[in-house]
Amino acid sequence: MSYFLKKTILKNRTYLAIYDGVYDYQKRHAVNKTYKSLGSLETLTKKGISDPNIILSKGS
Repeated sequence: MSYFLKKTILKNRTYLAIYDGVYDYQKRHAVNKTYKSLGSLETLTKKGISDPNIILSKGS
């Protein structure tokens, strides 16, 4: 199990989500599942978080 932050750009907005990477032994490759969707970067900055990328990448 490994968690990582992924940025996705859709319709001129940047969305952040935490993904869980797991190895599937039956299919013999890695599978990524969404652990938690954090919303858009623009929405997080409006809520008062100055730079969500730095805060979330540190694991705080």
